[in-house]
Amino acid sequence: MEVLVLSRSPSLERHLSRALGTHVRARYLCSFDEVDTTDPATILLVHSASFPGALPQVLGALGVRSSSPVAIAADRPRLEEMLALSEYGIHAYFNSYMADVHYLHMLRLLSAGQTWFTPGLLAHALSLARRALSSTADEGLVSCLSRREREIALDVALGLSNKRIASARNIAERTVKSHLTKIFKKLQVPDRVALAIKLSGQIGADGMANEVEPETVSLRRVNS
Repeated sequence: MEVLVLSRSPSLERHLSRALGTHVRARYLCSFDEVDTTDPATILLVHSASFPGALPQVLGALGVRSSSPVAIAADRPRLEEMLALSEYGIHAYFNSYMADVHYLHMLRLLSAGQTWFTPGLLAHALSLARRALSSTADEGLVSCLSRREREIALDVALGLSNKRIASARNIAERTVKSHLTKIFKKLQVPDRVALAIKLSGQIGADGMANEVEPETVSLRRVNS
């Protein structure tokens, strides 16, 4: 696995050098013109503070819907920014200075085709996703889902595992997995975390764009 780090911050580069150690090969670039995102074995890590006000343009120029997963490192993660950047197909959004164990876990998930988002902000996104799915005023993104698919998507937004969803809906766990496969395909998301992020964007930050301090970041994910 190789990580291309797009950053103009010596401080972040020092932190990444310690966090990744010898486990991950990293190359540091300061301009998006130098980046090649066509290699699926490559993960692109972008430092948001290095491109203030220009990150959407940078992501657009990089073509983040390519084969390379794109991860955003934010010095002060905010829900508003996470939701805005999710529109560009990012695969991860997290605190720039999180611990090495979190970095390595995040990179493993991205290599496996999954996603990673700061847990505190993900909790807010789940709340927004529940509101988006519960609203009858605006069908929006979920209009393509069947009634049963919307029910299961709401269960996912509640943070329920497949086993708990199956028990609550009185259906087989394999049926839940089948519905989720269809939901992911219809909404063009890779996993349940990305599903919650995408649905939460239907409402927006709604005054909940809270910053997350580095020491509050913990290693948690929604159960699969």
